[in-house]
Amino acid sequence: MGSGIMIVLQLLYTYAPFMNKIFQSAPISGRDWVIIIVMALAVYGIIGMEKWLRQNILIKHGVNKPI
Repeated sequence: MGSGIMIVLQLLYTYAPFMNKIFQSAPISGRDWVIIIVMALAVYGIIGMEKWLRQNILIKHGVNKPI
């Protein structure tokens, strides 16, 4: 429930005109959302590959010990 409230408040802060005026902010454009999502997916993929490498290659060959 707390996460849901935080999401609603964040959307209100970002997109409600009266909040934009109070905090001198602006809504995020669709183009910017695409950039945000692409970057987030890239980071997610890189971290996933790093985990896979650690679990399947490096540890099996004794290069890196598990944490």
